[in-house]
Amino acid sequence: MSSDVISLEQFPAYLSTQKTLSRYDPASEKKPNHVWFRMDRAKIDELLRSFSHSIVDMLNGSPADDKELQHLFRTATELANVVRSPPIKVALIGAQGAGKSLSLNALFDCDGLSLTGADGAACTSSITRYVHYSGEFRFSAEIKFLSAAKREALLKEHARNYFHYQHADVDSDNEDTPRRKPDNHDEMERRLKDTAEDVFLT
Repeated sequence: MSSDVISLEQFPAYLSTQKTLSRYDPASEKKPNHVWFRMDRAKIDELLRSFSHSIVDMLNGSPADDKELQHLFRTATELANVVRSPPIKVALIGAQGAGKSLSLNALFDCDGLSLTGADGAACTSSITRYVHYSGEFRFSAEIKFLSAAKREALLKEHARNYFHYQHADVDSDNEDTPRRKPDNHDEMERRLKDTAEDVFLT
């Protein structure tokens, strides 16, 4: 037996001598030399609120028919809150096991945000929407389900395709009249073929 092999009794003592790597903390990472990271955003917010409150106090009770003063009053009220631009929507699409969930967890530094196939609990086969959440938790996730109408249409389409497949070789009552395929038959066959390839090849 090789001298590098240790017994189970020796393993705890060996393990205690090994250095364990601490979890990476992105907050300790040095920020890029960019004006966004150099701004004192807390101070800016404080000054905007102070400026807004001063104007609102002076304009309080101003004539309601004075359009200019009312416009200034509304502008000063809105100045206390910095309006954020609309969020950017990003979609991750890929084959099973490609690393979509791992990428999400790494990007947001949040283990378990998206269940991974590596843990045997992949869930990105369902359309899942992740958004920033301002409550106790940093993020909120919701799964988008099909509506009742879409589910009914999907079931009807499956039923038609099943009937067409099962009765493809059934003789027509009128042998002289060729059986007519539905107008969207070729398109349905192409979609079924693509779906089957996605399921069995990925």
